[in-house]
Amino acid sequence: MKNKKICFLIEDEKLTKFKIRLDHDNLNKSQFLRAFIDFYLGRDVAVLSLIQKFKLSIGKHTKAERRAIEKIKTEREKTIRQFGLEEGEVESIFDLIEEEHPDL
Repeated sequence: MKNKKICFLIEDEKLTKFKIRLDHDNLNKSQFLRAFIDFYLGRDVAVLSLIQKFKLSIGKHTKAERRAIEKIKTEREKTIRQFGLEEGEVESIFDLIEEEHPDL
């Protein structure tokens, strides 16, 4: 496995606050970013919710797309409650939905 470096720019003030928060949580930048990436790739519900919130805040979706996302989210929660599915089972069901609606 070959490792790659990720670099990006961030304002001085945000970087300082970020480092302080990481120190408070006893983490370093690499640990934090690797964990976030792992949760994101693992389709963690909390991270996906955060990503959706961010996308809405920067206007990445039209009103129709937001309604469709909310409908899917509501259907997901209803299905989970109705069938008492485990997380892995739920993910595979919603991966199928994503394949049918890749624009969401």
